[in-house]
Amino acid sequence: MDTIGVFLNHENGTFPNQKTYSTGSGSRPICVTVEDVNNDCRLDIIVGNFDTNSIIIFFGYDDGTFTNQSTFSIGASRPKSIAVGDFNNDHHLDIAVANYGTNNVGILLGQGNGSFCFPVTYSIGGSIPYSIIVADFNNDYQLDIAVTNYDTHGISILLGYMNGTFAPATVFSTGLGSYPYGIATGDLNDDKQMDIVVANSGTGNVGLFLGYGNGSFEKQETYFIGVSSRPSYVTVGDFNNDHQLDIAVSNTGSYNISILIGYANESFETEIIHSISSKSSPFGIANGDFDKDNQLDIVVANAETNSILLLTDYATKPSKPQSTYSTGSGARSYGIVTADFNNDSHLDIAVANGGTNNVGIFLGIGNGSFASQVVYPTGDKSQTVALAIADIDNDNQLDIDILNCHTNGT
Repeated sequence: MDTIGVFLNHENGTFPNQKTYSTGSGSRPICVTVEDVNNDCRLDIIVGNFDTNSIIIFFGYDDGTFTNQSTFSIGASRPKSIAVGDFNNDHHLDIAVANYGTNNVGILLGQGNGSFCFPVTYSIGGSIPYSIIVADFNNDYQLDIAVTNYDTHGISILLGYMNGTFAPATVFSTGLGSYPYGIATGDLNDDKQMDIVVANSGTGNVGLFLGYGNGSFEKQETYFIGVSSRPSYVTVGDFNNDHQLDIAVSNTGSYNISILIGYANESFETEIIHSISSKSSPFGIANGDFDKDNQLDIVVANAETNSILLLTDYATKPSKPQSTYSTGSGARSYGIVTADFNNDSHLDIAVANGGTNNVGIFLGIGNGSFASQVVYPTGDKSQTVALAIADIDNDNQLDIDILNCHTNGT
C-alpha cells in the first residue's frame, strides 16, 4: 500500500510513531511539500503521485490530522516534483509541477478554496525534469521557476509575469553526464541575489549557480562529493551558526550525507560526512530545529530501508547516534518536508511513501523525538512521488498536496 507519513514533534528531541495517510494502491508517492492552499491558516499537504498522474491534497486540521484526499488529474505527465507559490498575484496559492513524462512544467492556478484550474504547460527546453523550485530570480517581485533537466544535463529558468504566465525557458548547463536531480535556492554569497544549488548525480558533485539578480547566472562552479556518491537531493541552511548558508546533500550511491560549509568568500568546503546504513538509498532531505537547541537538524528519507533518519548533532566527528523511524514495510520513502501541522510550536514531518501509496505524518514532541506514523492513502497505483504543504483552502490549517504519476485523478 502506498502512503505518506507524518511525525509530530514533542519538543524533547523525540517523535511519537508516524501517522500514515494512504495515497492509494500503486500510486507511488515520491515528492511532498507543505503550504496553506485554502487560506484557512492551516497547513495542507500536497503530494505528487508518479504512477497515477495526479496531484492529491490533504486539508489540515488544528490537531495535526487531515481530511480525506482531494485528487486533481494532470494527464499522462508522470509528475516528479512540485512547488507552491502565488504566481498571478491574486493572494491564492498556485502549484507548479515538473512533468517527467511530458518534458514540461505544469501550472495549476489556485482559486483560494482548495480547487485549481486545469494545468497550463510550459516547455523547459530540455528533457526529463526532476526537481522544481520557485523564487524571485530577477528582482521584479514575481515568482520564477527553476527545474533540473535530468536527461539533457542542465537547469531551466522560467521567469514569471504578474498574470501567472511565464517567459520561455533559459537553460544553463550542469555539465556533460551530470544527470542533475535535486535543486535548492538561497543567497549563498550574501549579495542579496538568489542563487541555485544542484545535486549532479552523474558526475558526483554539487553545482552552484550564483545569481546576477536579473534572471541569469554565472557559469556553474562544482564541488566534488565522490566518484560513486550519486548525489540526489540538497537542502540549504546555516548548519554551523556562522551566519553563512551551508549545503547538505543526500548521497544515494555512497549511503551518506555530506555537509558543505559555506564561507564569506563564496566558497564551500566538504567538511562533514555522515554515513547511513548500507543500502539505505537516501533521497529526500530537509532541515529544521526539531529539538529546540537553536541548531538546525537534518532529516532524510531512506527508500531502501523504509525509514527516515534524523541527525541532531552533526557538527562533531563522530556525531551522536542517529535516530531512525520506520515508515512501514515496503514504503520506499522518497520526498520529505517539515512543518508544524498541529499548531503546538513543534516541527513535524511528512513523508511520501511511494511503495505503499500513502503519506505518513510524524508529529514532533519538541525534543527531537516523534510520535508513531499516521498514514493517509493517496489512491491505488498512485506511486506518490512529490509532497508539498500549504493552506490551500484558506481555513488557516495546513493541507497536504500530493503528486500521483500513474492514476489520472478526478
